[in-house]
Amino acid sequence: MLEIRELSKAFGRGTVSEVQALSRFNLAVADGELISIIGSNGSGKSTLMSCLAGAHLPDSGAIILNQEDITTWPEHKRASLISRVFQDPLSGTCAAMTVEENLALAHRRGRPRGFRRGIAREERELFRAALAPLGLGLEKRLTDQVGLLSGGQRQALTLIMATLIRPALLLLDEHTAAQDPKTASRTMSLTMDLVEKNRLTTLMITHNLAQAIDYGHRLVMMGQGRVFWDFPAEEKARLTVKSLLERFLEASRETGVGLSDSLLLA
Repeated sequence: MLEIRELSKAFGRGTVSEVQALSRFNLAVADGELISIIGSNGSGKSTLMSCLAGAHLPDSGAIILNQEDITTWPEHKRASLISRVFQDPLSGTCAAMTVEENLALAHRRGRPRGFRRGIAREERELFRAALAPLGLGLEKRLTDQVGLLSGGQRQALTLIMATLIRPALLLLDEHTAAQDPKTASRTMSLTMDLVEKNRLTTLMITHNLAQAIDYGHRLVMMGQGRVFWDFPAEEKARLTVKSLLERFLEASRETGVGLSDSLLLA
């Protein structure tokens, strides 16, 4: 379970450029729950992800993951517990390394390092078994350099890497935004399969309202660094793109933040 309590984060504090990115943000996420998060640019979505991953430390508040207070843990200490997938697949893979080498790094994340054989046969079998359900043929390309893969293949590989060792928390930061609709649909199907199969506690940022409605157990709308709307499963199931857009516009008026240019309606 993830508990975020009164989390605040400002940038440029004490200057004319000060920005309050998170303002006493509160959210509780149950084990195995996937929450879709939407909001205008500047609403604090990515700052929230960075605070959870340890890339930024909050100014105040607490982050409790599986009853452990990780608020002040550095990013490297959280690596064995938290996986993050970015919009750009280049951010999650190394182009000069092979598919199996990338997977081996993910498989050994958070473990003590030492001298060992490069990649054991047992690891290769594990990698093939993880890649085969993708239907992309990557299980037959373990020795290919990742730089030879398409963007969609690379993002699929990134998702497998992020979940190869079951994380306590999975962060999806607009992970389909750079993909065409067909590839994005395939990536989301893969995402839901992995989340449901492994009961992964997941936060997913998206600008796509249809995607936010169709996927996940709850839908959270952010504004001015806080939760503006939190739609439980029953209410989320009754939402349409039109009704959600109306709520979005309402939030934009009340927070004084304009509708995001990158917001996708379908």
